[in-house]
Amino acid sequence: MANSHSVWFPKLLAQGLLELRQNAVAPRFVNRGFEREGGQIGSTITIPVPSAITAAAVTPGPTQPANTDLTSTSKTIVLDQWFEARFYLSDKDKLEVSKNQFPVQAGSAIKALANNIDVAVIAGYKKFHGWNGVGGTTPFAADLTEFLDGRKNLTNQLADASPRFALIDADAEANALGLRAFQDASFRGDADGILNGNIGFKLGSFWAVDQNIGTHVEAQAGTALIDDADGEVVGVTLLHMDGFTTKPEAGDRFTLNGATADTQVYTVVSSTALAGTDSDITFQPPLKVATVAGDDSSAVDFKGNYVYNLMAHRDAIAFVNRPLLDSDDEGLARAMSTIDSVSGLALRLEIVRGYKQVMYSFDVLYGTDVPRPEFGNVLAG
Repeated sequence: MANSHSVWFPKLLAQGLLELRQNAVAPRFVNRGFEREGGQIGSTITIPVPSAITAAAVTPGPTQPANTDLTSTSKTIVLDQWFEARFYLSDKDKLEVSKNQFPVQAGSAIKALANNIDVAVIAGYKKFHGWNGVGGTTPFAADLTEFLDGRKNLTNQLADASPRFALIDADAEANALGLRAFQDASFRGDADGILNGNIGFKLGSFWAVDQNIGTHVEAQAGTALIDDADGEVVGVTLLHMDGFTTKPEAGDRFTLNGATADTQVYTVVSSTALAGTDSDITFQPPLKVATVAGDDSSAVDFKGNYVYNLMAHRDAIAFVNRPLLDSDDEGLARAMSTIDSVSGLALRLEIVRGYKQVMYSFDVLYGTDVPRPEFGNVLAG
């Protein structure tokens, strides 16, 4: 074959980055400010989280007021997600690459990696503090009330006004695009909704449909009750409950009712193994209403299954994707890494000689977490 690796290899990598950029939707909107150096599996990145500061009245005098200690907080992201997608190229495929055509198998490999990245970022919904909507009911059937309620939650949770985003599933998008607010140029300010079917930047958020928005299936089962003899104060993040036949898991949502009535929707962070029907439930945000001492019969209402459409400020979720080495000391493989100038995503393409055949592989290294869960809201559907 006349085509040398030096001709089509960089082209295949560049085309792969273009495909990755188009298919990995969620990383476009989250915090990407920590991608400045190479990394390896297990590397850690520390993200500072600002402490709350209270304004103090100024009283002039000869003595300077004592300094107020600030508790430094941070979130550590581990580069623990290293995935590859393997494929094979025929001579015809290589010729297509040299003519700037992306082979079908290579495209399939990139989509597999893009979906992995997308799902990992979106999974941050399990830690979001905010919640609105109704599980099992697609939002925007009649108007934009669900979005406006979610926007209000973010504002009340002190999320900055910009930049915010809304990632929704295809059903929610179909409803939204049917609203005059997103079709009529006199409402939305342009004709992109009716011409191209795009929502775009509207009402202070950038809207996008994401094929990886899914349904959270509630893990808990039973009739959950608060089981607390002493009562808990505002601000705790753990409650003892009973009545479970299956314990809750991260992302399950509940409210407290009965003697301890609270309209706040809490998200389960973790739970201990059942001891009979009992479990200690760790949750966020911190408790808003003190529980009643001796309250061992108040119902805990879990929200059931829900589609996890996301509304959030950029800093709610952080995503770090670092370039991998493009050298091989043993000379058994050829690799090339590059960073996309538009999306910032880093991708490596590797060629490895196997038994009587050559294998190609795209791989990525990344980590993601939720350093500011109060900056996120689940718009249930």
